[in-house]
Amino acid sequence: MSRSSESNLQRKIESFVVTNPVMDVARKSMFATLGVGVSGARDVLDVAYGRLPQQKMDLYFPTGCEPMASVVFVHGGGWRTGDKREYRYLGRSLAARGYAVAVVGYRLFPEVQFPGFVYDIAQACVFLHERGASLGWPNKPFVLAGHSAGAHIASLVGLSPVFAAAFGWDAPIASGVIGLSGPYSFRPEKDPVMQPVFGPREHSQWHAPMCPIDCVGSDKPPMLLIHGTQDTLISVKVAQRMYQRALEAGQSVRYESLEGQGHYLPILAFRPGVRGHHHLMGLIDSFCLIGDVA
Repeated sequence: MSRSSESNLQRKIESFVVTNPVMDVARKSMFATLGVGVSGARDVLDVAYGRLPQQKMDLYFPTGCEPMASVVFVHGGGWRTGDKREYRYLGRSLAARGYAVAVVGYRLFPEVQFPGFVYDIAQACVFLHERGASLGWPNKPFVLAGHSAGAHIASLVGLSPVFAAAFGWDAPIASGVIGLSGPYSFRPEKDPVMQPVFGPREHSQWHAPMCPIDCVGSDKPPMLLIHGTQDTLISVKVAQRMYQRALEAGQSVRYESLEGQGHYLPILAFRPGVRGHHHLMGLIDSFCLIGDVA
């Protein structure tokens, strides 16, 4: 089999994992077990930021010290699948390092199309700014982070003010954005997986910014883009284009390629003991605590 044929096959397999309900159950089961044994954190689960069942978040705080920084994390799953409970390992791991962490749940397709899930995350962020202190959430700027589809959503909320403005927020919503394995530019009408989620171009929802690459600017918060060089679901070239576009716009941005890694290892590496964990945590710490975007 040629290299290009292997790549196409791998992309089909990864797309199948994202969209197939049976594989989704298996993935959820695997991710849920990752949180077992990760200690050093205090959990506050199922905090409602809206009225709908899916509009809840899980909060994680360090024990024995005040948080050094705060991160709001948006999970991936092709805008169709995923659950905040799968990422307890991420929340607990970062909390053990001294972070306050919010892992946010949101509505998925087919319950909503774009931009419904983006507005959910914006609503959650405004909730933390306005009411988080009553839950122990630090009253200071936070970083928005996401993986895969979650990186798309986090980037849109962090870079475009229109989503938070819908909830009466007119200040910068985040101090920075971290994207892992994210799709920052795409044409959904060309992709059978994306097209139902985003709808045809004549739909009214397309008035909202859809691609983060179109939202960069010198007045936007700094970004950290992390992408595996062997990602066959979302090509590393997508992150490279986003990096170049942000640079050209005068935005502070750092791009970090993870040699030999695919689509999922960058998110799994938040768990201690997984390959690449220490390197990933170093990147997160440099960005969140030092503001290193060089």
